[in-house]
Amino acid sequence: MELIRRLFSSDGFMPHGHCYFWNPAVLRLHIISDALITLAYLTIPLTLVYIVRKRRDIPFDWIFACFGIFIVACGATHAMEIWSIWHPTYWLSGSLKGVAAAASLATAMLLIRLIPKILAIPSPNVLREANRALGDEILERQAAEEQLRQLKRQHDLIFNSIGEGIHWIDRNGAILFENAAAARMLGWEISDLIGRPAHATMHHTRANGTPYPQCECQIYACLTSGAARRAEDEVFWRKDGTSFPVEYTATPVRGENGEVIAAVVVFSDTSARKRAAASEAQFAAELSRGRQRLDAILNSVPAIIFEVFNPAKTGARTNFVSNHVETVLGYTPEEWNATPNFWFSRIHPDDQDRVAADSVEVFAGRRPAAIVFRWMAKDGRIVPGETHLVHIHDEAGEVIGVRGFTVDVTERVHTEAEMERLNKQLVDVSRQAGMAEVATSVLHNVGNVLNSVNVSCSVISTAVRKSRLGNVAKVAALLQENASDLGSYFSHDPAGQQLPDFLTKLAAKLAEEQASILHELQLLGQNIEHIKDIVAMQQSYARVSGVAEIIDVIDLVEDSLRMNAGALTRHEVEPVREFSEVPPIVVEKHKVLQILVNLIRNAKYACDESGREDKQMTVRVAGGEDGVRIAIIDNGVGIPPENLTRIFSHGFTTRKDGHGFGLHSAVLAAQEMGGRLTAQSGGAGAGATFTLELPFTPLKEGAKGRVQEPCLAS
Repeated sequence: MELIRRLFSSDGFMPHGHCYFWNPAVLRLHIISDALITLAYLTIPLTLVYIVRKRRDIPFDWIFACFGIFIVACGATHAMEIWSIWHPTYWLSGSLKGVAAAASLATAMLLIRLIPKILAIPSPNVLREANRALGDEILERQAAEEQLRQLKRQHDLIFNSIGEGIHWIDRNGAILFENAAAARMLGWEISDLIGRPAHATMHHTRANGTPYPQCECQIYACLTSGAARRAEDEVFWRKDGTSFPVEYTATPVRGENGEVIAAVVVFSDTSARKRAAASEAQFAAELSRGRQRLDAILNSVPAIIFEVFNPAKTGARTNFVSNHVETVLGYTPEEWNATPNFWFSRIHPDDQDRVAADSVEVFAGRRPAAIVFRWMAKDGRIVPGETHLVHIHDEAGEVIGVRGFTVDVTERVHTEAEMERLNKQLVDVSRQAGMAEVATSVLHNVGNVLNSVNVSCSVISTAVRKSRLGNVAKVAALLQENASDLGSYFSHDPAGQQLPDFLTKLAAKLAEEQASILHELQLLGQNIEHIKDIVAMQQSYARVSGVAEIIDVIDLVEDSLRMNAGALTRHEVEPVREFSEVPPIVVEKHKVLQILVNLIRNAKYACDESGREDKQMTVRVAGGEDGVRIAIIDNGVGIPPENLTRIFSHGFTTRKDGHGFGLHSAVLAAQEMGGRLTAQSGGAGAGATFTLELPFTPLKEGAKGRVQEPCLAS
């Protein structure tokens, strides 16, 4: 305590201001100067502390603390200078200067010791140079790292683009590397496979389900023996427990000393290849069976199937002929193909020129639909054959040969001759049948008129039986009885008084009966005349049979309608006439009449079977450039589409009591006259239209040719 008291005591000293003679100017100068120095000395340590705290990486940070203590002590001495101007505590002031001296001396000594270390710190230029060198080294390192990354990307692209699976297995059997294809086939993520035991993961079981010991594995054998191994009929197992067939190769990887350190296994999924092999085997088997079936078909078809090539374009390419050539002509396929033109030598000599000309056309690319000529069989028989051809083209589209078949038409030739004979008979029969149709119509119409005659006779007979003529006899008897006194009888007798009125009524009734009987007699006469006209018309058509003459088409149509008038009326079918002016034509009248009568009767039946109340048949006559068209249109039952192709066939009919001969004979008659008969229908219930087309003039004899198939329109 004595020391502290002594430090803060003045001990009789006088204040320092006395030295300045308390001169205000001097005082201000020293006070301000010492105050600013004190403030600066206190600020510098604070700044040093702040720098050290912010830059903890500054070396020798403790020297900054020494400088801070030394500067604070110096600042305290200057503060005491201001204090001692009024308070002469010079012991305290001297003590503070001692502290400042000690701090300064210590700092100076420490700083001297740091001089070598401070001098060892690189200069800014050296640091800049080192920094530049370091930057270059960093750039080089970054370039090297980029090259490594590029190599890794290339490595990954190469291995991941390979379709086969690749994995790297260390000596202990653990997976070190797996490419994308391997992971995809095994159903794993690559990261999940790394480090896993390969055999236990994917190769633990055989294809038959039995365990697969690792010691028997070819991959393990590669690791232990150092020799490459290959397997073609094993399976790998996926993560989901399913397996797939694989083919793999295991190759050892050796270290610097030649020891085996790992193995690379390259494997591929052979499922698709096995399926392809199975499909290929199946296809080959099917191809073999197909070839056998084709051979069986070719050899069982009753026709000679062949291929003939043009030697000028195909060289020595072999022709082909089926075994049926031996059946038809007696030559084996080997004999037939012995020489390229053997087939031509077997053609009948009279047909060779024509066939040679046709062959030129065929090989020039112009193919006839069929060629009919005669062959010479091995036993001397003459075999007529019909040959159908198609072209064989090369890659450029040029005709290099023909392919086709030849049919033995011997039976057909005989059949056609017989059909020609029968056709002539059929024409005669059809003409007779046509006249029979007309005669039947005539008989129907005569029968209808006779029915009307019978009705008229019955009406007249009934009228005569019920006539009031008997009352006239009674009146005459009364008059005879009273003849002596008629005046008195009429005047006084009640019966006589009524007699004049009765006679008046009787006269009127008798006049009515007379008119009725006269009307029926007139109808009777008309019907008898109708019968005479029908018979005369039939006689006129019968007389001109087989002779072409100029006729008026509309008159002929009217005649056919008159022949069917009774039947149309009986079946309540209304005939509608649509006649256009057409010029006369030259035809055989009875044939046209035969056709029209048949068509009108068919229309009548079609309307009647439809059950319609508005049964109607339209007869339309129109002209054309080359002739006239007569259409018979009905609103009857119609014709189903499947029947349109058979409607004109002989024997085809849809009526229970039909004979299937009328339309067939009609179409034959139309074709004999150079015309045609066609049928149209919208189907069942839609009615039908039959159109007869006739030329203005008939075909010349010999130009008619064979009867064509009838034309049908749907």
